[in-house]
Amino acid sequence: MQTVLSRMPFPEKCVVKKGYFPDTTEGMGENVRFAFVSIDADLYTPILEGLKYFYPRMARMGMIFVHDYGFSGVGAGRAVDEFCGAAGIIPIPVADEFHSVMIVRH
Repeated sequence: MQTVLSRMPFPEKCVVKKGYFPDTTEGMGENVRFAFVSIDADLYTPILEGLKYFYPRMARMGMIFVHDYGFSGVGAGRAVDEFCGAAGIIPIPVADEFHSVMIVRH
């Protein structure tokens, strides 16, 4: 966690929570808004619940980065496809070795 924060230009504006989602939202408050969220949970349920929690709280043009979207056996692809399909959102592929995607809040 410190390694990630040390690379941020404004670490005081970052919130890093380690744990099982949605448990990690405890104490976040209902009015909190996000500009960027990175989800790297590998499991279907925490990723789907993360998308359901964060997407409505994203600032306009805010982005959710989901890691491991293209790997079979990992729940990311199924969770993203289910969430985006229901919401009419097209995930944007990221050219990385983990087949990640970005979801933009319009």
